[in-house]
Amino acid sequence: MKNIILIIILFIAIPFFTRSQTFNYDQLGIEVGAGSGGMRVGNADIHRSFSYRAGAFVTDIKTARIWFTETGLFYESTGANMKGFLPGVYSGYVRDIDLRTSYFTTQIMVGLFKKELITGTGIYMALRVGTYLSLGLNSHANITGIDSNGAIFSKDIADAFKEEKFTEAGVEYVFEPFARNDFGAKYALDFGYKQLSLRITVTAGFIKLHPSYDKKFNTGNVFFSLGYVLC
Repeated sequence: MKNIILIIILFIAIPFFTRSQTFNYDQLGIEVGAGSGGMRVGNADIHRSFSYRAGAFVTDIKTARIWFTETGLFYESTGANMKGFLPGVYSGYVRDIDLRTSYFTTQIMVGLFKKELITGTGIYMALRVGTYLSLGLNSHANITGIDSNGAIFSKDIADAFKEEKFTEAGVEYVFEPFARNDFGAKYALDFGYKQLSLRITVTAGFIKLHPSYDKKFNTGNVFFSLGYVLC
């Protein structure tokens, strides 16, 4: 809810923070990057993991417009290692879950401003804010737990988007699936020179990723990307 309120406030504030534009581009570009992926989970030990993204974007920036827009389509791979984070069905046997998930992600971004830092050089800074929708392609999980005899076991879950039953030491367990899709806020800061740009992107998911967790359990990623305008 706090993230949603922040997005609304930023959208309302756009006219007050926008400056006159010195660029007149219709941009089609590509972007590749890597960073740190993970979860925002209450009362849990979370180790973030390597994440990466690649895709294409279209940005429309017109002279004398109050704001500019951007959309794109990306392939993203994120993950996290989580310890002792799920009560209920997992309580008593799960000690560690290592999760790796891939998505197709689309986004709608609104630019608050794009400002040339040094006049006549083409060096600029841009700030964007918006939303994203991620559609899950596949997700793999590895569970480390303790069975009814006190022995440590490891179990691979081939598709963490689906329920799976398995047996350890004569006891049947049920793996409850993670949410396939995600939706949230996205913030991006660009530093560019002509056709090349360095982008720092932060995402904050709104969707609760697992039904058995009674606290905050959302995605949170940071990417450092290189973008290049093709035309």
